[in-house]
Amino acid sequence: MEVNSTIRNFIMSEFKSNIQTEDISNDYSLIDSGVIDSVGIISLLNFLEKSFSVIISSDELMPENFDTINLITSFVEKKINSK
Repeated sequence: MEVNSTIRNFIMSEFKSNIQTEDISNDYSLIDSGVIDSVGIISLLNFLEKSFSVIISSDELMPENFDTINLITSFVEKKINSK
């Protein structure tokens, strides 16, 4: 399963009303731009845990892990590889 494309597809479909353009780069700030807010983070976390069979702890809930598609992908790949 391609982690990056799965995450990208979820964000583009789940948060499409918050996205001001047809497409966003993998380094586009999802938090600073308002694409993902605090409620959106909960939705994203649930999706990541279910889709990739990972558990995300509260101490991992930092913007550095969830601000861009690349950061989310990297975070999830580390979680998968540490199983």
